[in-house]
Amino acid sequence: MENDGNPTLESLLREMIANQHSINETTRDLYEKLDRIEKRMETTELFDSLSDKAENYFEDAKEAVLEAGKASTSYLQRKLRVGYSLAAAIMDQLEAEGVIGPADGSKAREVREVGK
Repeated sequence: MENDGNPTLESLLREMIANQHSINETTRDLYEKLDRIEKRMETTELFDSLSDKAENYFEDAKEAVLEAGKASTSYLQRKLRVGYSLAAAIMDQLEAEGVIGPADGSKAREVREVGK
């Protein structure tokens, strides 16, 4: 019951609880967004790191695929003794430079440059 147009203690408590619930939801949403942003940043940092490492292996990889006449991630893993992620990044770089063709399922990629 309200006195002289003033809210009762019960109505004030209900309003405070409703506001706190809204604040909790907003806080949870913000933390979820921050987690997604953090994961994207980690992924970007990992990709940048892999790209830098791929550049270090590029000439060796290029020479290997030109000599072999074939290019696949697993081939580069074996030939360069690197992990899958780095081999895949090297393949991306080889494709971007026009050394190899695009992926075609699980087949080895076409080598576009003629060997030495």
